Amino acid sequence: ELGRQRQYAAAFTTWMDAAATVMLVSRHYFGEPPDDWPPMVVGGFSTWSGPASAPTPAGLEDFLEGGDAPVLVTMGTSAAASAGERFAAIARGLDRLGLRSLHLVADERNLLPLAGRSGVFVFAPLGSVLPRCRVAVVSGALGALSTALLHGVPVVVVPQIAIDRNRSITLIATM
Repeated sequence: ELGRQRQYAAAFTTWMDAAATVMLVSRHYFGEPPDDWPPMVVGGFSTWSGPASAPTPAGLEDFLEGGDAPVLVTMGTSAAASAGERFAAIARGLDRLGLRSLHLVADERNLLPLAGRSGVFVFAPLGSVLPRCRVAVVSGALGALSTALLHGVPVVVVPQIAIDRNRSITLIATM
C-alpha cells in the first residue's frame, strides 16, 4: 500500500492538477514487491535516447564534471513546447534544496524562463546523461521515463498531459 488513493478523471482534464502530483516509480530503489503480490513479468520497454546523429551540446560535459551529480529535469518533446514556467518552478524548488539541476527543455521557447542558469540545454542524449544524474524529474512521457528506469535512476513524475499522469498511476500500480 502506497497510501495513495486511486484517481479517476476525464482524459482531457487530468492534467489540471498535475503540479500537485509527484510520484516515485523505480523498483530499483523500492526493492522487491511484497510476498503477497501476484507474480509479475517484466518484459522490457522502449527507450529513446534521441537521434543517433545528435551532437552533445557545447558546455554539457563541463557542466556534468563541474560539481555533484545533478537532478535531470525534462518534460518530453511533445508536451514541452509550453513548459518554460514549469521548468523555472522546478529549478527554483531544486535551488531551495541546494541541488544542481540539468534542464533539457526540448524547445527553444522554454529557454527564456531559465535565462542565466547554467545546465540548461535544448537537447542532450539521455542514454549518456542519465547515468550521471542523481534523480530524474520527467513528465511521464515514455522515452525519458523508460530510459531513466533502464539506467536505475530514481524518477519523480510531474505529468504534463493526461497520458503522462495515467502512465504514472499505472506504473505505481504495477511496481
